[in-house]
Amino acid sequence: MNDLLNEIESALSNKLYLIALHCSLSLPDICGAIQSDDGTASGEKYKKWYDEYAYSKIKSNLTSLDCYWFRCSVLHQGSTIPDPKKNKNANYSRIVFILSDSVFAHNNIINGALNIDIHIFCRGMIEGVREWQNDMIEKQDENYLKYYDKTIKKYQDGLSPYVLGCEVIS
Repeated sequence: MNDLLNEIESALSNKLYLIALHCSLSLPDICGAIQSDDGTASGEKYKKWYDEYAYSKIKSNLTSLDCYWFRCSVLHQGSTIPDPKKNKNANYSRIVFILSDSVFAHNNIINGALNIDIHIFCRGMIEGVREWQNDMIEKQDENYLKYYDKTIKKYQDGLSPYVLGCEVIS
């Protein structure tokens, strides 16, 4: 998980905003799955995790439902516009992320679109994951201990018995 968080931070630093956003939107799914009894993701787990660990850090009006539907639109359709068939009660017509370092605009609604500073959003998600990890370790959460080792990560010298002698992801 730390590799993923570090790469999101690196993507932000290198202005690879689409990568940072896509990965950040997936974090509540990953954490919700790891923390759950069955180790799988769901919309309800996503929203619960977002409310508990990310919402206050992002400091915006983006609710867990809005974030979940935005995540679905971005990751599955490549769109920042919510699917009206699936989300009839969307609070915003779209989400607009501000990428500029010289213009600060965050949590404003313009013509029905919520704008969010990409740095605040991604760093809020990262901070939420770090807090969540600390909570899970401190509590010795049974599901976390059971599923965390199964998450994707880098292996410096390969992964025996599959590949040895070079870095791999698995």
